Amino acid sequence: MEAANAKREAFEELLRRQKAEKNAIEVSRRAKVLEKLYCDELRQRKELQEALAKEKESFETFKNQQTEERSASSNCRTILEGQIATTNHTTQELQDKIAFTEELLEVCKKEQEELQVCLENALKVNEELLTSQGGEASTSQRQQGLLEFSFSEIQEATNNFDPSSKLEEAEYGSIYRGVLRHTPVTIKMLHPDSYLGPSQYHPEHLPNGSLEDRLRSENNFAPLSWQNRLRISTEICSALIFLHSCNPDRIVHGDLKPKNILLDANLVSKLKDLRIQDQNPSRTSSENGNNSSGEFSVESDVYSLGIILLQLLTGRSAPDLAAELHDVLYALYDGNINDMLDETAGDWPFLETTQLARLALSCCEMDRNNQPDLIAEVWTVLESIRACCEVPTTSPSQSDPNETTETPSYLICPIYQEIMEDPHVAADGFTYEASAIRGWLNGGHDTSPMTNLQLPNGRLIPNRTLRTAIQEWLQNHQ
Repeated sequence: MEAANAKREAFEELLRRQKAEKNAIEVSRRAKVLEKLYCDELRQRKELQEALAKEKESFETFKNQQTEERSASSNCRTILEGQIATTNHTTQELQDKIAFTEELLEVCKKEQEELQVCLENALKVNEELLTSQGGEASTSQRQQGLLEFSFSEIQEATNNFDPSSKLEEAEYGSIYRGVLRHTPVTIKMLHPDSYLGPSQYHPEHLPNGSLEDRLRSENNFAPLSWQNRLRISTEICSALIFLHSCNPDRIVHGDLKPKNILLDANLVSKLKDLRIQDQNPSRTSSENGNNSSGEFSVESDVYSLGIILLQLLTGRSAPDLAAELHDVLYALYDGNINDMLDETAGDWPFLETTQLARLALSCCEMDRNNQPDLIAEVWTVLESIRACCEVPTTSPSQSDPNETTETPSYLICPIYQEIMEDPHVAADGFTYEASAIRGWLNGGHDTSPMTNLQLPNGRLIPNRTLRTAIQEWLQNHQ
């Protein structure tokens, strides 16, 4: 009995032990699971902390960038506000300057009108004086500014028209060499049956030949430089203006060509073979190579002047140029005018050459109504070109240190009355400071500030030659 109880108790003890072992194994398994869960939790927490640290770092970086951007934006705003203030100030100054310029122009216009009135009064008084003094000298001599010589003086000058003094026999008369009032001259004795009448005309006897000799390089004459050609152009124009302005009968040359333009020892030009007072402007002539229509008139002289200007530019003969006017025109508008120029004259300045060629072609207009006026247009453009090409040659070291240096007038803007920095040529042929003439045109003006005549267009051309001259003058006079 006891053995059975002991056996049962031992069995129960075994069961309890097995159960305890089983429970211990389960607890150990759960402990391992919990340990694994704990490790996972620690790892996740570490990852979260690292992610949080990165997020914090990114946030701080973003925050710093925002701060820097706000600072840069504030600086840019300050700079822009400063620039706007400066622009407003500059705009106000320019507006004030424009207003001052407009007031100055109004004053100049009033002064011009007053001067015009004074000039008209002076001319009227002068005319009255000339009329009242008509008994003392011939009216034509006073008004025309021409010298008159007696026939006995001319006979004495030519030794009574000695055949040994004869230079040549021309169509309208004989040409003699002589000395008149201590001046070497050539004298043309016109045939009695010439329609020009038995008049005599005597320019000085000049040693440098004719313009034709120079252009053809004949008789061992050296070619003319482009500077001399520009000067000669203005001299011929000036002479024609004088002849056409003579009173009471204006003088038409009628045979203007290089052969009839003589050059003195200083290459100053003199006209010869004038038609004197043209009493019949409708009369025609076939000998004048530069006169397309053949008429003796002011317009024919202007046409001939245009041909001579082209001859000075190209060195070609009048008949060739008359047939090649279209070629010159095409070269001008294609910008190839340099291909037409006479290379023996040197390096022509492009802008002035273009202006001169355009002026020459306008003079060669067949329609008289389209020809330019000698004084208002031709002389104005030629004088402007000549002035632009005059560069001062005297340096400060060569001048008197006690002498006050005066700025040449052609360096000064006619509007601002200051030395130009950016000179531009307007359609009236005058050169202005670019900002000044643009302000004039933008102000609604369509006339020339200098002549008050209608401008053909509003185009402005940079005057680089004059700009170079201004820079050189400023360098030499600093």
